[in-house]
Amino acid sequence: PELVPHLRGFLQALASTIARLGQHQDTHQRERVLVALKETLQTVAQQLDVDAFLHTILSKANELLGTAGGAIYSYNPLARQLTIQQILSFPQNYIGTTFDASFGIVGEVLASGRSLFANNYSSHGSRVDLPDDVPLTAVAAAPLHDGDTIYGVIAIAHVDPAKAFTPADIALLDSFAAQAGLALRSVRLFEAQRKQARELYVLYENSRAVGSSLDLRHILETLTENANLALGAELSTVLLYDAQANVFEMAAQASDSQLNVEILRQEVQRGSIYPFRDDTLPARVVVSQAPVVVVDIATDIHDAEERAFLQQRNTQSCLAVPLIVHDTVIGVLICSYISEARHFQPSEITLAETLAGQAAVAIGNARLLTDERRRSFELGLLHDL
Repeated sequence: PELVPHLRGFLQALASTIARLGQHQDTHQRERVLVALKETLQTVAQQLDVDAFLHTILSKANELLGTAGGAIYSYNPLARQLTIQQILSFPQNYIGTTFDASFGIVGEVLASGRSLFANNYSSHGSRVDLPDDVPLTAVAAAPLHDGDTIYGVIAIAHVDPAKAFTPADIALLDSFAAQAGLALRSVRLFEAQRKQARELYVLYENSRAVGSSLDLRHILETLTENANLALGAELSTVLLYDAQANVFEMAAQASDSQLNVEILRQEVQRGSIYPFRDDTLPARVVVSQAPVVVVDIATDIHDAEERAFLQQRNTQSCLAVPLIVHDTVIGVLICSYISEARHFQPSEITLAETLAGQAAVAIGNARLLTDERRRSFELGLLHDL
């Protein structure tokens, strides 16, 4: 229901789009724009999936302007980075590549908030060196925005030196991108609500599952599985900390990646013991009794041996939070990301702390019961004597 006003707004904006294009396009071309925008709206209503929607935007823009292909870059204002989200008609292996927000003509569009084009791309001031399999001759780019908020940039290109962009082409691309940005806001609103619902569900299930169990292994396995689900981690690990021996024990691990399943099976076994070393990630969590965020393994991991271990496994980012019982750290939950680097929102860090806190309470209760049972057994033995 929350999406209805935004989708209605998208429809209302169609009329203004046609009017804005009137000075540049004939009736037939304006009808094509209207059809393309309506089809984009249908994608929103039917799929409500960001990647599918971005692919539709890119396909329709290329179809309307007769270009050879293009790409859509998502913008992360927190990290000031652009990431290639979708590619059409060019090598797909560049999807996921991340750039600084000032990158090339796309960065210019991001900075200015306006569409730009370069018909002689090889001599354009903001050109970047491209691989041979991306032979661009002319490039046009426009921001995907809703008001003052820019969600990303769409870039389309010719590879035929005989083809060039006209002011009418740019007006069409700019208008299409603006309305697509409005619809993209609706899609992202839906995804945010779905993410929030999933997080609440996982918190409830985690609390119920670990709160009803006195089995340490079950508690920790539930924690790692729910951390993957709620936080989108590809590998979650719990290291229990023995303060007396000053060592960590690998107590549980869950993975959503086949690569990491192999690593888990071959190299990192439950029960493995690791010495406490001051600069390692789990040691930093124990000392600070607070979360430690690792956005870039190369710069944020201080211990050289640990850094090499993580880089060998292609780990990009980590989030580590403490398991605390009675103001004492008893373990560390580490969520790892392999496919891409992550910049963690405060809400994600809080969510990880909450999951870890639920498990820590359950562990504390289980240990209390174990101690009570042991004392009862010992008292029974004394009574028999």
